[in-house]
Amino acid sequence: MRLRIPHTMKIDDAITLMQETALELRQDPMMRHHIWSPLEMQGIQAFEDGCPILRMRFRTAPEMQWDVARAFNLLLKQRMEAQEIDLGMPRLSISMEGRPGDDMSASTELGGDGEQGRFRDAKGREPGEAGIADPHGDTNSQKASPE
Repeated sequence: MRLRIPHTMKIDDAITLMQETALELRQDPMMRHHIWSPLEMQGIQAFEDGCPILRMRFRTAPEMQWDVARAFNLLLKQRMEAQEIDLGMPRLSISMEGRPGDDMSASTELGGDGEQGRFRDAKGREPGEAGIADPHGDTNSQKASPE
């Protein structure tokens, strides 16, 4: 099994949580006959988006590895929810940049009737204007863009 550990969680706490979850699963009357060995912690396999991927395994009855893995994941998720541990999820970060002299503070402008709501970008363009590929009709004879 490979599990992504939240970057905010200490690795020793994560290993303890995995071992406790495995011990509880091995005591489950429905699963204990399918699990033939204690949890073998193999270490950190890799890092993804700053989060360690912990690798571990059980020895299981033939073709029961998927059932054991699903039961382990379910029990682990329940234990993490009970402890209010957030799983390591990728986060999207957006950065907006401007050129020197651009007025980035004025993102809206008053409309003709006094209502606020006509949005313009830092260059003063209204919505849709920035996306026009050929705003001045500068096309060649094949009606293609200049480039």
